[in-house]
Amino acid sequence: MKIRNERDFLLNYVEALQSKGCYWFARENLIQELDVERQALAKAISRLIQKGKIIRLYHDFHIIIPAEYKKTGILPPTWFIDPLMQYINMKETYYVGLLSAAALFGAAHQKVQEFQVLVLKTVRPIVHKKLRIKFINKRQLQKISIIKIKTDTGYISVSTPEATALDLIQYMGICGSLGNVATVLLELSDKLDAKKLLNTAVEGQYEFPVVQRLGYILEFLGKAELVQGLIDLVKQKKPKYIKLRPDLEKWAFQKNENWRIIQNDVIEVDL
Repeated sequence: MKIRNERDFLLNYVEALQSKGCYWFARENLIQELDVERQALAKAISRLIQKGKIIRLYHDFHIIIPAEYKKTGILPPTWFIDPLMQYINMKETYYVGLLSAAALFGAAHQKVQEFQVLVLKTVRPIVHKKLRIKFINKRQLQKISIIKIKTDTGYISVSTPEATALDLIQYMGICGSLGNVATVLLELSDKLDAKKLLNTAVEGQYEFPVVQRLGYILEFLGKAELVQGLIDLVKQKKPKYIKLRPDLEKWAFQKNENWRIIQNDVIEVDL
């Protein structure tokens, strides 16, 4: 029979994890690792939650809160997103993207209100106090170019600057206004490479309107040197005219022939 009399056995274990730079654990793993009864472990977890030492973030996945984060009661998502995705069995099918990726590249015009993660399968949002993690389904996720970025606790998967730019256009509706997306793209543009942008657009199998809108916006921002490959692609494909803002009416507006864009909105960059 499993017996655990030491009242602070879990606290000792958590502090040992922390000393190794690990700030998470899954409850099921502890039952065998610590040779502890479920009831005793549940009580120990409850005590540490009440003391603000840990939080239950997602099912049995718990986060350890070090002293320097006790006031906020949560860690930066970059500290635990990779092991969380491993816990969800999505370690190979996720990447940090959109505004969260842009912020990691230094394009953080405004404080991001939610941590945005693109995934292959549906995952419900995670909300805890001031933390919000939003999971966005991406059908062609495994074709997207990603890189590994080092964090305080390891490495996380992040879309490349070029894939981030394309995703910002594809998911503009959840990234704020047209002006906000354009402002982030302007800040991100220094990290973009023209050849990589073209290759990412083709290999990532982005819908062509995404390419048209991104090229138009970057050219509007004075970054014509980044989009020559894209404009050649548009000339080759000769797609139909599309609205710059798909959610607005398209009639009685000027057309841009290079990008085959109906300019149904004005881009206002917040510098």
